[in-house]
Amino acid sequence: MQSQGDDARGDEADRIGKVHHMTVISSSSQFNRRALLGAGIGGAGLLATGCSIFDSGSGGGGGGGGDEEGPAITIARTSDIDSLDPHYVNSSMYILPASMMEGLLMQDESGSDVVPALAESWDVSEDELTYTFHLRQANWSNGDPVTAEDAIWSFQRLLSPTGAGSGYTTGASRYLPSAQIKGAADYQSGALDSWDDVGISAPDESTVVIELDDPNPDLLLNMTHYSMSVLHPATVDAEPQNWTLPENWVGNGPYVLTNWVPNSTLEMEKNPEYWDADNVQVQRITVQLAGELTTQTLSFRNGELDVIGVTGETLQTDPDLEESTVRVDGYSTFYLQSMWGGHEAIKDQRVRRAISMAIDREAMTATNAGIVAAGSLIPDSVPGWSEELLVPFDPDGARALLEEAGVLDDLPGLRIQSGYEEPILAIMREGLIDVLGIDVTIDVLEEG
Repeated sequence: MQSQGDDARGDEADRIGKVHHMTVISSSSQFNRRALLGAGIGGAGLLATGCSIFDSGSGGGGGGGGDEEGPAITIARTSDIDSLDPHYVNSSMYILPASMMEGLLMQDESGSDVVPALAESWDVSEDELTYTFHLRQANWSNGDPVTAEDAIWSFQRLLSPTGAGSGYTTGASRYLPSAQIKGAADYQSGALDSWDDVGISAPDESTVVIELDDPNPDLLLNMTHYSMSVLHPATVDAEPQNWTLPENWVGNGPYVLTNWVPNSTLEMEKNPEYWDADNVQVQRITVQLAGELTTQTLSFRNGELDVIGVTGETLQTDPDLEESTVRVDGYSTFYLQSMWGGHEAIKDQRVRRAISMAIDREAMTATNAGIVAAGSLIPDSVPGWSEELLVPFDPDGARALLEEAGVLDDLPGLRIQSGYEEPILAIMREGLIDVLGIDVTIDVLEEG
């Protein structure tokens, strides 16, 4: 029997507002300095932060209200937020986690373990197929108590079959099948009609039980995904199309939504009903949406913004920003995912491995500040990680694998699809052409 509880939270006395998977940095003596942004691999997150954003009354465009109101900060994003519904694939992943909604668990700061959220403790059966979560006393922002039935209702909504099916495209269900919850994928696809056959139940108002088809060592981390956020059933039922509007918002996170203008501004304020409200130290957060990086940089210099994201290229052309920049390794990941394009070759593991071995990651990242050659989807912060997981750059080995697969002299062209222009794509294309001698095209498509 394994058990986990609040002792895993660690020192959370300096807990502050989190938005866009990030914990805001403090440079004031009353706060401990903490990492900004979240977990991932491949690229580094580079953010410029104002030197006194946590001083009372400070806070760029967010304004300050003195000691009574507490600090306020203004953050800038270069893209918009098109939805705040965590159950469907959309851009809510950039704003919701650890800000306005909360699930049973949250990731710890390393991204390799979990800490309690709505669940203050949990037990795992000896066969590792049953997880029992014990909920803390917590309220919704309107004062209603959070119950286990709220969680069950939310998970059933997440898994309800939709017209978009289970494909990972905009509007599809955001459930992660890798969680291996008993009957979940079948219920989502419509193969199961009865919710009673799904391994999610609530024996009482403060207990949630999740059963698995097979042991899954990643289940607890899966539970931290923003799609597993718990929603307020009465609000969603009353306003199924408009429950995410500020005037209808009822959440359970450290902040509540107060204003949202697409392509312009999103604002949130501290939620006094939040179970850990005493440790939420930032009173208000304003997020400016869909702005140009050059304009944001100028606004940052003028003291109108407290936090902006910057690229390595920006720092190369504007070295004065270096002293205000915090680098977070592993913030984002560039990766290739194989897709069925009509040719049998891509189904062969040796071919996919050869393509990976033909990519010179070091060359791709040499001229890109802030980007590192990862070589693995598993970050080195995960316990048990070793360099054996890395895919080496091995042109001879790549060609040998293609020869073994019988396609070295007859390899079809490779088309790489991307949702946006990215300089490293051209570098990768030239490298693959040089190593494998094949036709490689880059196809930039609109999102969705």
